[in-house]
Amino acid sequence: MVPDWLALPIPGDDSLSILQLNDQVLIRQGAHRGATIAENWFKPWLGFALQSEQSLVFASYGVEQSLLDEPVDWQAKGSLLPMQQLAQGIEQAKVNLLVGEFSVTEQVNTLQQSWRHIAIAAGIALVLIFVEKFYTINQLEQQKAQIQANSQAVYRTLNPSAKRVDRLKYRINQQLKELGSAQTQSPLFAMMAAVNQALAATKKVSPISVKFDRKRQEMRVQATADTYQDFEQLKQSLSTNFVVTTGAMNNDGSKVNGSLTIKVRS
Repeated sequence: MVPDWLALPIPGDDSLSILQLNDQVLIRQGAHRGATIAENWFKPWLGFALQSEQSLVFASYGVEQSLLDEPVDWQAKGSLLPMQQLAQGIEQAKVNLLVGEFSVTEQVNTLQQSWRHIAIAAGIALVLIFVEKFYTINQLEQQKAQIQANSQAVYRTLNPSAKRVDRLKYRINQQLKELGSAQTQSPLFAMMAAVNQALAATKKVSPISVKFDRKRQEMRVQATADTYQDFEQLKQSLSTNFVVTTGAMNNDGSKVNGSLTIKVRS
C-alpha cells in the first residue's frame, strides 16, 4: 500500500510532478512531499504554492487542458497513459504503509488461514475492478485525444497559417475577442462564440465536429452527450439568438450522438 502520488517521478529542484486521474490531481513536491487534491481545488492550491515558491516548473505527466490554461511554467513529460505511468512508478516507490502490526510476516496463524479463501476472492474482485477501470480510463483517453484532434483540425482550417495549436481554447477566445468588434457579413464568428458559450454552460455535450456552410449561412455541430435532454438544453440555449434545428440522433451505448443546425434569424 503506497500513497498514489509517490508513484510519480521525483521532481528536480524548484519543480514538481503532476498527473491527473479524472477529477483528482496527483502532485509530488519532493521525495517525501506530495498531495492528492480535487481538480476544483487546484487553482486555490496553486495560489498558495506560488506564494512560498516564486519560480516553479510544473512537470506534467498528463493533465486536462483546464489545468494547462493556468499561467505557469508547464513542461510535458513522458508519453504514457496515466495508469501506465503510475504502474511503472510504483515499482520504484520506497515507502510502504504496511508497517508495524500490519507488516507481512512468514507466520500464518489459524485465523489467517480461515480468511485465506475470502482474501483470495477479494483480491480477484479487486483485480477485475482495476481492469475495468483501466479499460474505462483508456477509452476516455482515446475519446479525449479524438476530440482534441478534431478541435485542432477545425482551428487549422480557420487559421491555415498557424504553426502551433497549443492552448487551443485560449487562442480561440483571443481571436473571438479580436474579431468581435470587426465589421463582417459572415455570421461564423458570432455562431462560434455562441456555441462556445452554450457548451461551456451545458458542460454535458462534447463537440465532435463543426462545419460551416457559407452559401447557406448555417453551422452544423456534430456532438455526443449523455442524454437526449442534454441536446435539448443546448438547443434552447442557442435558440435565443439563432434558429436551431435538431438532426438525426442515435443511442451509442451509454452515449447519444446527434447534430444541431444553426442559422441566423431572417
